[in-house]
Amino acid sequence: MRTLSHSYYMNIALELAKEASPLVLPNPRVGCVIVKKGTIIGKGYHQKYGEKHAEVLAIEDAIKNGNSLKNATMYVSLEPCCHFGKQPPCTDAIIKSGIKKVVVAIKDPNPLVNGKGIQILKQHGIEVIEGILEKEAESVNKDFFKYMKKGIPYIAIKVAQSIDGKIATPSNKRFLFNTDDENIFVHSLRQKYMATMVSVNTVISDNPILNARYGPIVRQPIRVVLDSKLRIPLDCNIVKTSDKYSTYIVCSENVNDVRKIELLSKKGIKIIFATSSEDGHLDLLDAFSKLAQQKIVSVLVEGGSLLNFSLLKQRVVDYWYSLIFNVFIGGQNTKSVVGGEGFEDFFPKLVNTKVTTFKNSTIIEGDITYV
Repeated sequence: MRTLSHSYYMNIALELAKEASPLVLPNPRVGCVIVKKGTIIGKGYHQKYGEKHAEVLAIEDAIKNGNSLKNATMYVSLEPCCHFGKQPPCTDAIIKSGIKKVVVAIKDPNPLVNGKGIQILKQHGIEVIEGILEKEAESVNKDFFKYMKKGIPYIAIKVAQSIDGKIATPSNKRFLFNTDDENIFVHSLRQKYMATMVSVNTVISDNPILNARYGPIVRQPIRVVLDSKLRIPLDCNIVKTSDKYSTYIVCSENVNDVRKIELLSKKGIKIIFATSSEDGHLDLLDAFSKLAQQKIVSVLVEGGSLLNFSLLKQRVVDYWYSLIFNVFIGGQNTKSVVGGEGFEDFFPKLVNTKVTTFKNSTIIEGDITYV
């Protein structure tokens, strides 16, 4: 019998992890396969936050099909958890199952685990092999890894622009050329990320709802408004729909409008206070740190050119989507995708790009690096 490599089975576990829907957030995407005598006898992947983890589902799958787990090998794309959360420790289930070897792609960056799960398995006589397709495993959960390692969410920016880089008309009106293709794409993005963010300027000028309305609806994003001086209108769509969709407003800790804070809070809006500079602008790193404390792992920013510039300048943006419509707008002073004073000393760069073409537009997306 030909023996397949650890990478072969781990790749299957990673493909299972990729099947996880946004319902797993804020948990990581994890896939697992169990192999015995060269045959896969069980599979599983984490499907919904608070429900059974991949390892337990794979064990149950193997047993359901009449297989004994004694002396079997488990391949899992992330180190098994060893603490009680919404579910009991996966290490307990593995130890009880009779599995003799566990192959782990990468350690869990969560401080509650981070090597402890592996150590517990070894202490119970289970052989553990680490680092199989480690880079690929981190890529599957790049949002979760950033959140755990840096204490701020994974941040993506989505912009809609003309082919010459403009985001509004010369009279500052937002242009709308969306067809079903673009709407389904954008609203699927809102479900992919835990939260969708805009500045209060966008709320005032565009009055968005920021929910998911097109295509298959799996989950609704948390809506976040950056509003240093708490200028958000009480009659805007964000406030009017706050009973339906989870909504956060991040304002300066110097805001003392107690009445407005009470009114917004009564509508179910969570007010988060962040530090601000002398000129009143929010400290973006502190704002994102406070959002991370709310277990917000990833954020899709749909703001304006100044917010885009500020986030790039802070070097916190991880991913970029440009929705480029096949039109020209022109105008020397018309707002462009990235505003501010521009970059001189370093230049954010798009890498690992992917291009998707629709009838009336093109999507260019990719990772952001800073050079």
